[in-house]
Amino acid sequence: MLTPWYADLANYLSIGKVPPSFSPKEKRRLIKKSTRYSWVNVNFVYTGYDMMIRRYIREHEIIDILTSCHDQPCGGHFVTKRTTHKIISLGYYWT
Repeated sequence: MLTPWYADLANYLSIGKVPPSFSPKEKRRLIKKSTRYSWVNVNFVYTGYDMMIRRYIREHEIIDILTSCHDQPCGGHFVTKRTTHKIISLGYYWT
C-alpha cells in the first residue's frame, strides 16, 4: 500500500514532531504547511484562503461524491464548473 501524501503532515499534527530525517528546509516547509490543516474527530480538514473549512476526501469516497453532485436531479451535470463549485461549496477537498 502506498503512503498517502499527507502522512508526514498528519504525524506532525498528531504528535507535534517533525521526522528526524527532514532537512531544516523540509522542516520549515512542513510547519508552514501545517497551519492550513488539522484533525477534527477522525477527519483531516483543510482551511482555505476563503476561511472555509473543507474535509479531505479519501480516495474511496471520491466516486460517490462525484456521482451525488453530478447525477442527482439538482446536480451540475451540464457544466463541469458547476459540479466542481457544488463539491467545493459542500465543504469537500481532495488533491
